[in-house]
Amino acid sequence: MIGSSQLDDITNDIIDAHEQLGLPCAEKVQLANIVTLIHEKQHAHRQLCDDEMREIKNAIRAIPTGKQRILLRALDNTLFYLHLYCGWQLPQPQNKKLNDTQLAWMQLISLQAHDASRLYDAYREDRHDFLNHRPVLHVGFITVALSIEVAPLPLTYWAEILNHPDAIELYEQQLTLVVHHQSKRASNTQQPNYFTRYALTPFTCRLLLDYFNTKGQKVTTKGLHQRLNAYLSAAPYYLENKTLSQWQHCFQQIWLNEYELPSLLLLDMSQPHRHVAFHPSPSQAQHGHAISNIYDQDWHQPDYSSFSSNKSQGWPHRDLLKAIKNQPS
Repeated sequence: MIGSSQLDDITNDIIDAHEQLGLPCAEKVQLANIVTLIHEKQHAHRQLCDDEMREIKNAIRAIPTGKQRILLRALDNTLFYLHLYCGWQLPQPQNKKLNDTQLAWMQLISLQAHDASRLYDAYREDRHDFLNHRPVLHVGFITVALSIEVAPLPLTYWAEILNHPDAIELYEQQLTLVVHHQSKRASNTQQPNYFTRYALTPFTCRLLLDYFNTKGQKVTTKGLHQRLNAYLSAAPYYLENKTLSQWQHCFQQIWLNEYELPSLLLLDMSQPHRHVAFHPSPSQAQHGHAISNIYDQDWHQPDYSSFSSNKSQGWPHRDLLKAIKNQPS
């Protein structure tokens, strides 16, 4: 029997996986029923066979008709998570349904194609004006710059990063942004603190450093969403307000079109926990120390005293040529 804490962890992860893609998901109660049915099979490997899928669906059909449709949707949500995030092998018919889920995600992105094009063109104009006139930093502008130049992450991640000045690190001579993996697990305090590195452009790095030097109150996801709506409703954008997932889909459409990313790589860029994760180490160089030494001399001056002042003894191949010349033909 699966424990209540572990069951809560798994259902939270399933919901979180769908929320980060802006996809609808069943409620925790229905997801818990499906996870319990799958767990009863006691799988030695991450795999579901046709017979097991048939037994699970028969168990759902034994439930009153009104709940069957909800539980079948919860089954699709759970299998989508197990296959895409946990590496489970599923029967071929179910794989087709998973492709439909990914297609639904791409359709949500394509709905933002018009606004994404306007947003990208207006951002290039806004960026040019910012460099020329240096107005007061706005959180909305920083979020747009990060979403277009670094990664199309959910706004929950950007809100967390804007509250942590130590998010910037110089790692292997590359400016990086440390994005900690977010989780709704009930036992989250017992989990390792994993994170993923994203490459920072010099422009976005400068924006973040200036913001951290002047930032005021703590940024929340709700507050960031409201300020982003307000910023992008004004010149030069003139865009209508959107939900959290719609803004992410809009930025994902920019990465899909402007950077020509395939859908699988776009999925990787949009979700930090799909990358290889590292354990934070206190010995890693922090941005404050690393950037302060950026102009330090890091090469060795040539030691001119090692050069000999003796004149050349002549061309070393001359003796060889004389020897060949004196040889009989």
